[in-house]
Amino acid sequence: MIKKPRNTGSIRTSEAIVQGLITRRSDKKPSILIIDDDKLLLNVYRVLLEREGYRVLTAEDGLSGLELLKKEKPTPALTLVDCSMPKMDGESFLKKLQMENPEILVKSKVVGLTAFDPASEFFIKIRELAFDCREKPFGINGIKELVSEYLKLELDSYYPHGKKKNS
Repeated sequence: MIKKPRNTGSIRTSEAIVQGLITRRSDKKPSILIIDDDKLLLNVYRVLLEREGYRVLTAEDGLSGLELLKKEKPTPALTLVDCSMPKMDGESFLKKLQMENPEILVKSKVVGLTAFDPASEFFIKIRELAFDCREKPFGINGIKELVSEYLKLELDSYYPHGKKKNS
C-alpha cells in the first residue's frame, strides 16, 4: 500500500510563495527602451541591463521605437535613442514624439545618444528636444551608470515641449 504524503501547511506554503512573488514584482526595477541601429551594441546593452534587473525593450530604428512606445504600458521609465540611424534618426524621432505623443515625454525620460561634440549645434538641438543628450561611446560600465543616474532624476525638471526649467 502506497501512503500519500500529508498535506500539512500547503496553504501557508502557497501563500508564502505568492507573497514572495508579489514582493519581488513590486521591487523590480523599471523598464527601459533602447533604440539603436547597431545590433551588437543593442544586445550588449540589453544583456547588461537585464542582469541588473531592468526590463529592457529594444528597437533598431526610430519608427520601431515609436511603435513600441505607443503600445508599451506602462511607458518605459527611460528611453535611450541613438541620433544617427536609418529610416528615422534620433532628431526626427524626438520631433515626431513631441507632435504625436507628447504625453510619453512626461512619463519617460528620453535621452539622445550621439557621437557629436557636446558643443556642436546638433548636440545642443537634441538636448533641447529630449530630456538630455549624451556623447557616445561609453564603456560597459558607462551604460549602467548612465541608466542609474537618469532613473534617479525627477521628471518635473522637464517640460514636454523641449524646454527645461531653469534654463
